[in-house]
Amino acid sequence: LHEARQLARKGWPSWWSDLWHALRMLPVPVRFSIHDMPSQQLAGQLLSALTDSLHAYLLDALNKDRLPLLRDCTEWDQKARKMVTCPLAFRQYLHLEVPEHRKALSRLLMADHPFAVEQLRRYCPRRRVLHELRVCRFCCLDGMVEDEVHVLLDCPDARLVTLREACMLDLYRSLDAVVH
Repeated sequence: LHEARQLARKGWPSWWSDLWHALRMLPVPVRFSIHDMPSQQLAGQLLSALTDSLHAYLLDALNKDRLPLLRDCTEWDQKARKMVTCPLAFRQYLHLEVPEHRKALSRLLMADHPFAVEQLRRYCPRRRVLHELRVCRFCCLDGMVEDEVHVLLDCPDARLVTLREACMLDLYRSLDAVVH
């Protein structure tokens, strides 16, 4: 620990300087002095600051009309005895037994999906594709942005309608099996 800190203080690469640089480069930077002595207390402070950084980043993303499925997601807070919005809350879908299902839902909620609303945002950051021009490739209707809500609930394309109907039938069968 001391050698890594000494190297970093002298401007040489070490895991301590790597950590310092990585935390400073986050969208919401976490800062600490490279001269600080590595300790259990500092590790706890950095972990807490990293959690705060992630929370601030997610709230910023929610406020910028990104992550629409997560924006209005609420959880019951036992202490406050009310529903609260908390982007870092443990979600019930994480209890799903099939890992692929958990991953698919996580990707959908965190906007890591193949829909045009997200892919065209990432496509060319310097030449931004306007939101309203990210047209649905399924229905190709003017003004229909291919976003999560449109694809999952609204798109009139026959392929998606068929998939939605099949999904609802499976859901009703599952619920019926639980009830009986």
